[in-house]
Amino acid sequence: IIPDDLAPGTALKLTGYVKEFCLDPVTYTPTYPCPGDSAMTELKLVDGGAQVLGTAPVPFPTVVDPSSIGSGTGYDNAPWDGVLMQVRRIDGQMMTVTNDNPGFPGYFGNWVLESHLWASHQFRYVTEPIVGDTYKCVTGVYYYKDGNWKVEPRTDQDLAKQ
Repeated sequence: IIPDDLAPGTALKLTGYVKEFCLDPVTYTPTYPCPGDSAMTELKLVDGGAQVLGTAPVPFPTVVDPSSIGSGTGYDNAPWDGVLMQVRRIDGQMMTVTNDNPGFPGYFGNWVLESHLWASHQFRYVTEPIVGDTYKCVTGVYYYKDGNWKVEPRTDQDLAKQ
C-alpha cells in the first residue's frame, strides 16, 4: 500500500501489474469486453510494491483549454490520460461550475465545469464547489472513471479562483 504521508516530489518505485476493467454504467457490475473507451487502467501493487526512493523535482502541469477535453462526444481525451494538467480557458475568462453533483447518487463527489468537464473529489480536498462558482484554473491528473473523463485536483491549492 502507498504511504499516506507522501508529499509532492516524493520519488517512488512501484511494483505490480497492470489491470484494465470497466463497470456497466447502469448496474455497476464488471463488463468484458469493455465497450468503446470505457476501460480504466490501474496498477495493482504487489505486497511491498511501493518503495520510497527519495525526492525529485515536482513536474509542471500541461496547460489545456477546457474546450478541447471533456465528457461527451467530439473530444480526443485518450492522449491526456494520466497527465498532470492545468485546465484554463485560453481566452482568459473564468470557468463556471455548472453542476455540483452530477448523476447523484451514483457519482457522489463529482462536479462539472463548463457543462462538460467533470472534476472528481477522490483526494478529499476541503473545497466543495457549488453551481455558479468560478475558477481561473483547475490543476490535477486527468483520467477516466465511471463513464466520464475527469480532472482530479490534489489539494485546495489546485483550485484557483483568481
